[in-house]
Amino acid sequence: MQIGELSARTGASVRMLRYYEEQGLLEPRRTGSGYRTYAESDVDRVARICTSATLSGELAALTDKIAALQHSRDLLAQIVADVQGAVVGPGSPGEPGNAEDYTAVRKAGPAVGVVG
Repeated sequence: MQIGELSARTGASVRMLRYYEEQGLLEPRRTGSGYRTYAESDVDRVARICTSATLSGELAALTDKIAALQHSRDLLAQIVADVQGAVVGPGSPGEPGNAEDYTAVRKAGPAVGVVG
């Protein structure tokens, strides 16, 4: 079969099939006039290549989501630690860029004071 038929049978674009060939994933035979011809087994091969590419993309997306969730978890853990501590809010001890004019709220006790 020629590249157009392989494309129609697999759903892979002609451009992708040529890319797979460039990458050494497909090895079509050539006719005397230079046309690519593919074997029936190439239909299954393209299906496996496409499945692998799809799964790799899904794996990368999950890896990114996991990293984002871990970052969110770390931020939430820090907030919980701050809330469980003596002072919370802007100007709390140890906050980066702590300015003396920010107001902090004490967790326990009646007083609200200015840090600094």
